[in-house]
Amino acid sequence: MLNEGFVVKTWVETFTSIKVLAPILLMSILTDIINAQIDPNNKARLVFWKWSHPLPGCRAFTEYTSADPRINRDALQKYEDPLPTEPDKQNALWFKWYRELQDEPGVRQVHQKYLFMRDYAGILFLLFFFLGPLALWQMRSVKVAGIYLGILIAQYILVRWAAHNHGVRFVTSVLAYKASSY
Repeated sequence: MLNEGFVVKTWVETFTSIKVLAPILLMSILTDIINAQIDPNNKARLVFWKWSHPLPGCRAFTEYTSADPRINRDALQKYEDPLPTEPDKQNALWFKWYRELQDEPGVRQVHQKYLFMRDYAGILFLLFFFLGPLALWQMRSVKVAGIYLGILIAQYILVRWAAHNHGVRFVTSVLAYKASSY
């Protein structure tokens, strides 16, 4: 039987035990503290691998409008003609439109996904530099420590790519909503 030996009372007691809850609570507080060590621009740098103008809105009109079939560029130009090409101005206009549309369910959902993945990528980056040396020092086998570091790097690359995709989708969703509302 699959549930043999599983007692609900024991499981509930386990998660109401201070011995179990204290480390979980401490870890979530520590994660929030670690996450706050990197400002949003630097997190964007870790996701988009661009030093200057790392925010995804900085490429809203020069890169993303032509790549997304949901966006009617002519409709956007009825709001703003010409559309900006300078990164800071692109981001400023895009952000203005985002503020108008931030309560749209499709925008809100992809924004949450982007922020989660962006923060996760930032945490992984920090963990690599804090736990990486600790792993090399603590683990008896350099091979095992190398595998651990490789897993951290692979996880960062996958999460970074997910954050990148969500960030682009966040920008293009705002533009698609704006274009369709004209």
